[in-house]
Amino acid sequence: MTTKYESINEKMDVSVAPLPEAALEDLIDQSEEMKKSCVISSVMDNEQLTFFRKSIIDVIRYICINKNAAYGFRVFDNGTKLDHEALVQNVFSQIPRTGDDGSKWISETFEDRNFGIIMNTSEKFSKPLVDLLSISLEPLLMKVGIPSGGFHTTTFIGNYGYTPLGIHKDHPGASVLHLHLGPGKKKMYVWDRKYDEAIKSDRQNLEKHLEYAKEYSFGEGDIFFMPSEHYHIGFTDGYSAALTIWFDSHSKKSLLTKVLSSLESRYEIQGFDNEITQPFFTNKPLSFSNIDRVLSSNQQLSDRPFNDVLWDAFEDFRLALISNRGWTSVPLTVEQETGFEIDSDYLTLKDKCIKVVTPFSILYKVSQERKQIAVYVRGAKIEVNYHSEIIRIINQLNNFKFIEVTYILSQFENSFPVEAGLYFLAMLYNKQGFEAIDRN
Repeated sequence: MTTKYESINEKMDVSVAPLPEAALEDLIDQSEEMKKSCVISSVMDNEQLTFFRKSIIDVIRYICINKNAAYGFRVFDNGTKLDHEALVQNVFSQIPRTGDDGSKWISETFEDRNFGIIMNTSEKFSKPLVDLLSISLEPLLMKVGIPSGGFHTTTFIGNYGYTPLGIHKDHPGASVLHLHLGPGKKKMYVWDRKYDEAIKSDRQNLEKHLEYAKEYSFGEGDIFFMPSEHYHIGFTDGYSAALTIWFDSHSKKSLLTKVLSSLESRYEIQGFDNEITQPFFTNKPLSFSNIDRVLSSNQQLSDRPFNDVLWDAFEDFRLALISNRGWTSVPLTVEQETGFEIDSDYLTLKDKCIKVVTPFSILYKVSQERKQIAVYVRGAKIEVNYHSEIIRIINQLNNFKFIEVTYILSQFENSFPVEAGLYFLAMLYNKQGFEAIDRN
């Protein structure tokens, strides 16, 4: 049975201008191409600040309605991290009102107490938010590229003083772009790497280390950038909110590990979970049968050089990431949001106008050997039998303009049934490949 989630995606005004490109150019210059911490002042105007604040609270509203803290939603109340029971009783029960920028909900939920909220992957649940961030980041990506581990967001809200996590380093390869939404100001203390050993041996002694840190102060509308591998701690005296974007660069080893782990799903290596391996004997030749039995179950694996197999898996990983413009969290499907079912609802698209949202191009790769097309849409991969009309559909959609589905269907060759085209469109639509409106 399909789980229907409360949708937050039709409730936001998305006519907000992206972050100014000139500010991102300043960021590249002052950070020496993302290698050095810096602050860029007065980047966001009031309209953008309001949009980001409301977007964040809309995601919290979604979390409260669904009582789902699975995506790194953490709350600290007077310095104590709330367990799930406390979240249900004290936070999830206080559902933010639609349109709240956070001020009312925070006052009602936490009153005058010190609190902190840390929330990951807001981009998964809010199309307006991820659309605006993606358009804003596009000029930056053209110059610095998409990091191999992609992007994700973390939101920080509160009046918690020093960051509840204490002095810490983030995960390896993670640089961060901090959009400060205010209203309170914030300070970030960042240590040069030459102090790593001293901090590592006595990380809890903040006062001892603070004099050696470099202080960065920023306020409402400013952005702060910090490269990876630096110990740091934030401080906020009054209430403030921040939306941070993490640029995650894999180490070469972790990238290889990720690609290798994708082979199981890519080649559908299944059915061996309960098949016990054969023992090894010291007086017999080495046998590869335990592994060969699994590999030979899939002809694509058994008949191809391993380097070719690995290259295909890496290409899948890269194209899926690019199709989602670097975001590692794929959006909720339309089925999850509304109960849309491809098999029963695909014909409803016939009376729609559809448009791919900038900058989320749909990508594809043709396998002549397998006579298939692999389609990459918003981080997901769809495989369909090859037909030239599939490529024509994708190319038309990638114009980023509204187009009537009836017009797309009218161009089909006789060899490609209209229902097949509608079904393919429904597969793309379910993965958030395009938006659809009623035809006038």
